[in-house]
Amino acid sequence: MAENRPRFEYRVLRLKPGFLKGFANDETLQEALNQAGRDGWELVQTNVGSTLLIFKRPH
Repeated sequence: MAENRPRFEYRVLRLKPGFLKGFANDETLQEALNQAGRDGWELVQTNVGSTLLIFKRPH
């Protein structure tokens, strides 16, 4: 049965202080997240004020 389960790979990004200042505006950050989506990554976990973003995609 386990063979039929979808497999995923995960990507964890730990944001460094000032990371978001590298994006000129919300649209720039949105484009970076959209590019991750086009590469197959889905953002599955984050919290307001969190320094972690967790993505997954089928493996």
